Amino acid sequence: GFGAAGVLAIRSMSNAALDQRQAMAQLQVAIGNTGQSFADVRGQIIQTTLALQNKTNFADEEQLRALALMVPALGNVQAALAALPTALDMAAATGNDLVTTAMQLGRVLAGQQDMIRGLPVDFSKATDAAGKLALAQKALAGTAEATLDPFKRMSNAFGELKESMGEAMLPEVTKFTGFLTD
Repeated sequence: GFGAAGVLAIRSMSNAALDQRQAMAQLQVAIGNTGQSFADVRGQIIQTTLALQNKTNFADEEQLRALALMVPALGNVQAALAALPTALDMAAATGNDLVTTAMQLGRVLAGQQDMIRGLPVDFSKATDAAGKLALAQKALAGTAEATLDPFKRMSNAFGELKESMGEAMLPEVTKFTGFLTD
């Protein structure tokens, strides 16, 4: 029983680390496809997503996936990072998942649509991305922070711990998996 529990714990931690790696890799590809250097913005992305994770219900890997969708739509990392808090507010206001919300917001800011179902914002009143983002911020700013769930925050903090521990274990798990496969 103890051995099985240990294996399950290792798997849980390794999966958390893999999830984080995959979200970061997805974002790295999206940024690279815009011609920007991921290495130049990696620190800023990590700092931003962790800060937002600490004051909202959205884990950093969710935010990384959202950014991976907004970067191509907006054409650069800085615009996506500026829009990320608004995407969190929109997701909190509508109850939709962050990735879907980020995709919709990216389309709005890129000028591909003027409405997002369930939101009281008419984006056709603005002519550019900055104006559209300002409309959303005016209507929804602070929603994600206002709906902070302490249990979700605790879960996110525990997730960070699992990611850290899993990251340390991944090389050994990978070797062991290779051994079993052979």
